[in-house]
Amino acid sequence: MESAMRNKNYAFTLIEILAVIAIFSLLLVIVVPAIGNLTTNFEITRQGQTINDHLILARQTAITRNRDVQLRFFQSDDADPKWSLQLWELKPPNNQAEAISRKLPLPDSVILSTPLSPILAKSLSGTLDGATWYALHFRANGRLAAQLNNENNYLTLQTRHASESAPSNYYTLQINPLTGRVTTYRP
Repeated sequence: MESAMRNKNYAFTLIEILAVIAIFSLLLVIVVPAIGNLTTNFEITRQGQTINDHLILARQTAITRNRDVQLRFFQSDDADPKWSLQLWELKPPNNQAEAISRKLPLPDSVILSTPLSPILAKSLSGTLDGATWYALHFRANGRLAAQLNNENNYLTLQTRHASESAPSNYYTLQINPLTGRVTTYRP
């Protein structure tokens, strides 16, 4: 009698295994889109903080070196433009621009929204190596050189495929025109 009980195998039935797989699949369908949104939110926040850090660095470099410094935002002239940023120092006596940092690309999923970034329209601009650049120019005293007010002193990052008028996910950097200090906003 004991040997008959020992040989009995305990296992899951096919129905039980299929039920567990169905529940697991349903949870994946619910969770995966939420994780996608979280990674997009994280990416926008991370890139916004990177731009904030570079704005602070440009201002501090201008003050420390007692020279004008530009933070240039490069927009490639492709059909699907990509953005990058780089610090430039203006050297006397003729303000010759020289790159003082490497070019840092923004990820493909994140863009600077030109309609929602009026500071770009007020900034210096030009072309270099097939890309249009917009420069935020910091004077040696740390102030911005552009004529800004509280209506045109901000940059907005958003996802590449968000609507241009009012994206639900964005990162806005507002730059005080007098002090050059940055305030950030997130939804």
